[in-house]
Amino acid sequence: MRKTLKISLDFLAGPLWKGELIDGGTRTGIPAIDNDAALQTLDGQICELYSSYYEFDSHDQACWFNEE
Repeated sequence: MRKTLKISLDFLAGPLWKGELIDGGTRTGIPAIDNDAALQTLDGQICELYSSYYEFDSHDQACWFNEE
């Protein structure tokens, strides 16, 4: 069975989009990705970095993305 992995960035979501609830956690549903500890660590680090660019109640906006 062929699966598709969506790669995108959003607030509090790493680049590996996880849309399946498996064993109490969200997963991609692709074992080679879900079971790779290094890839999951990198996904978490990218999520933290990207999310850190969002500022709340800043620049006269409720949510502002700092592109600098």
